[in-house]
Amino acid sequence: MNDWYGEQFTKQMNQFQEGLAEHPELIPELDTTIQKAVLYYLLELACWATHIRNITLGRQAIWAIPHDWLINNIEVTAKPLLKLNDDWVNLRLIELYWHIGIPLVRKLALYGLNSENPEIKEAATDCLERINRDKLQDCEGFPGFEYYEESKVE
Repeated sequence: MNDWYGEQFTKQMNQFQEGLAEHPELIPELDTTIQKAVLYYLLELACWATHIRNITLGRQAIWAIPHDWLINNIEVTAKPLLKLNDDWVNLRLIELYWHIGIPLVRKLALYGLNSENPEIKEAATDCLERINRDKLQDCEGFPGFEYYEESKVE
């Protein structure tokens, strides 16, 4: 079976740096300008795209980036996406952050409480309630959590 999305991902990543599609963990070693461009591209895939293959490719590449570097760079890079006030983008970013670290989820949720978009506000409230209920204050993310799946179960 032909994987058009995977081919496009590989082509774009390798335009940034040859072999980057197979080794996204090398992103912190690139020139700063390229680092930011690659991370923004991956965030677009993970949060803005609607096809599950693109979302998965973006998420998997982001999760392969060294955690310390990712924590220090993802919020600034994701900021332009938040200005869209788009619930789809916001919910995908929350899902992504759940895997990276609870402090990121908390910050995004607090930001979302001020949104005029009721979907974003509801997601923010749900996240803060879960963080407080389960006492998830400072731990790193926990793989396997999907916002929609978990919130529908409760």
